[in-house]
Amino acid sequence: MMRVLLTGASGFVGRHVLAALVAVDCEIVAITSRAQPIENTGKIKWIVADLLCEEECNKAVTEAKADVLIHMAWYAEHGKFWTAPENFDWSRATVFLLQMFIKQGGKRAVIAGTCAEYDWRYGYCTEGVTPTEPSSVYGQCKDATRRLTKALAEQSGTEWAWGRIYLPFGYGEPENRLLPSVINALLNEEAVLCSHGKQYRDFLPVEDVASAFVHLGCLTHKCGEFNVSSGVPTQITKMVEFCVEHLDSNIQPQYGAIKVPENDPPLLVGNNQKLVGTGWKAGSSWETALYRMVDQYKHMRLSNH
Repeated sequence: MMRVLLTGASGFVGRHVLAALVAVDCEIVAITSRAQPIENTGKIKWIVADLLCEEECNKAVTEAKADVLIHMAWYAEHGKFWTAPENFDWSRATVFLLQMFIKQGGKRAVIAGTCAEYDWRYGYCTEGVTPTEPSSVYGQCKDATRRLTKALAEQSGTEWAWGRIYLPFGYGEPENRLLPSVINALLNEEAVLCSHGKQYRDFLPVEDVASAFVHLGCLTHKCGEFNVSSGVPTQITKMVEFCVEHLDSNIQPQYGAIKVPENDPPLLVGNNQKLVGTGWKAGSSWETALYRMVDQYKHMRLSNH
């Protein structure tokens, strides 16, 4: 049976990747840097390890003895990760992780990238066509990691795929991100502060992001870079107004209350046809997923009162 090593298993996206892996015919070894969340029973074996420590990383990979690596772990603190020095640490650690995985006989590696690798001035981004000229430290470190791990995989004959994630959303994402902050403000009957909201973005339900990585890891042998995206431009105001309507709120969002960077792109969308061509397909529309997310927040609020 295929054995899959998942890093970042307790993160926002990683938790959903773990849930999606459970439905696949495989053994799962999940790495987390936090306290072990559950016992090593059933289908999931947990390993607590700091992947920034080479000794712990090597020990974990040796113990896992996995055929497939799905690497989701990275520094992701909202508002800080764009310029954080930890990006350089994670770039180095990711290359080392792949080296150890290959050394242990690993066959296929799937690594999480980002849409921030692209030159955002192009707006609509296609793999191999749109230039990768990232403007942030985060994007630069991800892109450098992509190049290094790709070369390492090619040199060793290891299958390699790189998933460029767009804008995942869903229950459990950091509370200070756009949709949780809007939903919580509406539930608390507080002011909803937004940017001008005219930007078009590529929102993808986190469950679909997870299914894409599981698909790339376990259900196809296709290699290369893939946009993990919806391919559909959606205006931010439309998402915000959907939350207002679904919560039946009388609060009017204050558009323009939050300034956006001068280089904030009016359009950022990923062409997902390369990923779709491998047999993957999205599970739901953003409307269905956001409806579900808002309901989850409502039910959580009711259960806490």
